[in-house]
Amino acid sequence: MGEGTGNDALLMPYISSCSIACGGHYGTKQSIAATATLAKAQGVRIGAHPAYPDPENFGRKPMVLS
Repeated sequence: MGEGTGNDALLMPYISSCSIACGGHYGTKQSIAATATLAKAQGVRIGAHPAYPDPENFGRKPMVLS
């Protein structure tokens, strides 16, 4: 969730937990907070989904990082 697709509010009523995009491929302080607020209002448990800093490939291209 929180990946900017615009359908998070539509999906929340059907799930009990979600991973929220954090940094890297997507996710800003604002989008993370908004998604967490939406999840809390729906009683959905949250977790973090970190990714490589690779917006072009949506965080799916392996990278060597320090």
